[in-house]
Amino acid sequence: MKLFECFALAHHSRHFLQSADVPTVVFPILQREPLHDVDLSSGIQSGKESNPNPFESTKSAVRLPYANEPKSHRRHNEQIGYEFSAELQYYAIGAHFASEALPQLSQHFFRQAEEEKGHALRFIKYIVDAGGRVVIPAIDAPKSKFKTARDAVKLSLDQEIHVTQQINGLVELARKQNDYITINFLQWFLTEQLEEVSSMDNLLKILERAGNDLLQADEYLARVGVRAIPAPPKE
Repeated sequence: MKLFECFALAHHSRHFLQSADVPTVVFPILQREPLHDVDLSSGIQSGKESNPNPFESTKSAVRLPYANEPKSHRRHNEQIGYEFSAELQYYAIGAHFASEALPQLSQHFFRQAEEEKGHALRFIKYIVDAGGRVVIPAIDAPKSKFKTARDAVKLSLDQEIHVTQQINGLVELARKQNDYITINFLQWFLTEQLEEVSSMDNLLKILERAGNDLLQADEYLARVGVRAIPAPPKE
């Protein structure tokens, strides 16, 4: 169809609609009902005029963990220092065993050091997410000289038991404050500390049975590791 034919057809159609007796359709104007607030807890309308922020009344029910709890904030910052202190101690023990040409023992403690750093970073992230300020405390130098391998491992076991007690204290504090968000965060550490104490206790027993034959203990770690019971299969 040519261009002028399209214009002619359009003009003819408009003329037909204007001259034809086409009934006019009138749509009724709906009256807008005033908005009502909705009680989010019960789903019942309150009958008041709409509030621009319907969640304002629920702000006090949900708060960040550190809103009014400076003690928990301070304790979590202290725990960061403890975790970094454990990291440095494990690096020192790993270096000690490396100097004694015991590679498996050395690698074990270097891995433990990395785990402790990961624990500290978890607390740092949590404090930031919870609206707190990260303040890392001063950390003492780790012990680096040991008379025997047993002394180094016994120090590590005592350290893990102490950290477990610290985590238990944080859980107890969170319970007193009804701080369920922090309780949920600390659950991971409770499970982790059970494994840490168990593996370090097993390592101490391995060294005690090996006596002065540390090469035998090192070879045993290479073949078996420190787990007394294999990990359950993943679901």
